[in-house]
Amino acid sequence: MAAKHVSRRGPSAALSSRGASSEGRGSTSVHHLRREQGQAVVEFAMVLPVLAALVIVLIQFGGIMYRWISLTHLANEGARYATVNIFPGGASSPGAFLCPKLAADKTATGKTVTVSFTTGSPTAGDGVSVKVSENYQLIPWWGGATIPLAVTSSMRLEQTPSYSGGSSTC
Repeated sequence: MAAKHVSRRGPSAALSSRGASSEGRGSTSVHHLRREQGQAVVEFAMVLPVLAALVIVLIQFGGIMYRWISLTHLANEGARYATVNIFPGGASSPGAFLCPKLAADKTATGKTVTVSFTTGSPTAGDGVSVKVSENYQLIPWWGGATIPLAVTSSMRLEQTPSYSGGSSTC
């Protein structure tokens, strides 16, 4: 006769074995996931403004650096032409030469070119400085704040200039 196996674990063992079944775990997980379904959307909504602000700040910083480098190039170019006293395109002074180039940028206001000499009556060997300045608008389509940018380049005159110092508003 075959011996019958009787469990000695008791009634609590039967309950715990039912709770540990794969069917019970699956339904608990699905229920748990349903409660957290909107969590990712809420977290994204909290992080999105900070991320968007960071992207806008980085783009604006890049624009400011680009414009500063462009002004540096223009000041150097104006100072070089001022030293040799020859201006391309029929211009007669650094201001007349640089103003059309500055006017091409529509995102800035208050554009000026200032030429100054180290002595009152400049001759060959004296110093000449060309300062290019403007007010860069941060958000041009919205009329945002402006940042003043100014760059100066100095060189020695190679010959007596045919132009006089002063400021030109572009």
